[in-house]
Amino acid sequence: MVIEEKNSSEDMDDKIIHNSKDEKSTKNNYDQLSDDMKHSDNWFALSNWAKITNNLTLWERKFAYDIGIQIRHRRPLSDKQVSQSKKIFNEAISLGLKLRPSKPVERKRY
Repeated sequence: MVIEEKNSSEDMDDKIIHNSKDEKSTKNNYDQLSDDMKHSDNWFALSNWAKITNNLTLWERKFAYDIGIQIRHRRPLSDKQVSQSKKIFNEAISLGLKLRPSKPVERKRY
């Protein structure tokens, strides 16, 4: 915690309190995720696939679902969430999770 004083006054109203942990938690870390990890639908698909196949633990399935919710609502992810997300996503891919292409396929008009 960092305390800054304004105008050298000792009055508590003039002190600004910064909590460095809170400042870090509001940082958007989506740029650290791969393109497939940035789509909430992929996290919901991962969670559902893990439930059906029983390949991940209960907390990993719930974590994947919760990450999907956070991404859908554009909420920032903490550094720990980003790190754990990468581990779970890569583990699911290595266990056989198949995702749809993240970009829609253009169809020819006749």
